[in-house]
Amino acid sequence: MSAPRLDEAWLARHVWPRFSRVLARKEIYLANHSLGRPPDHVAEELRAAIDAWYSEMDGAWDLWIQGRERFRSLVSQLVAAPRADCIVPKTSAGQGLRAVLNALPGKPRVLTTDAEFDSIDFILRIYRDKGRIELKALPFDSFRFEPCDLVVLSTVAFRTGAIFPSVKNVIEKAHASGALVLLDVKTVPGMKVSVLNGRRGPSGPGAGGGLLIKCARCRCRPREPRYPTSTDVSPPKLFCTEPFHCWIYCAGA
Repeated sequence: MSAPRLDEAWLARHVWPRFSRVLARKEIYLANHSLGRPPDHVAEELRAAIDAWYSEMDGAWDLWIQGRERFRSLVSQLVAAPRADCIVPKTSAGQGLRAVLNALPGKPRVLTTDAEFDSIDFILRIYRDKGRIELKALPFDSFRFEPCDLVVLSTVAFRTGAIFPSVKNVIEKAHASGALVLLDVKTVPGMKVSVLNGRRGPSGPGAGGGLLIKCARCRCRPREPRYPTSTDVSPPKLFCTEPFHCWIYCAGA
């Protein structure tokens, strides 16, 4: 939703009615994460999904899969992805990160910042402690690309709101050296990042989200998903026959 002028009057007219149930609570609630204020229609959609289970039993999968595919389509439009099948739904940032780490062969070298969201930082450190990855964390404000296999960074520091100063430059250097990139953009709805074939798009929705996959032939015709059949996959492949270049995680916690 776009607004010519995002002020209180516009919000009261166009946004607040969508949140009438939670706004009935007389309190200040500033959380904007997985347990942020839900819009009214969430209850209706959840009820429809459960009702389908009661009435259709295993036939409920038809409705549920339609909902998943609609979500993929909407997220792809939001982030200017060329196709809906570039979006891999994930329930959390941690799940998205683990999917990426588990797809990499050997013991990958991971380069990150010291300002990653707790769930991302925790998983990276556990993988390091378990001997699954080599991990190096650099200061967010003075981050510089170094040789590695995977770069993991946030476009905005969740504690301070500081914007990462050189996303495009880091991605270009990473790709030039053969490294992969995972950007965590869940905290910056509306933030624009240049990673999709030179196109720009807003970063992501609120709670819930997905991995956006950009491959060397991202503009080719849609394909059925092709999943790895073993752990010996080099370079990692999920939805296409070309090496991944970039992931963007949108939303979730």
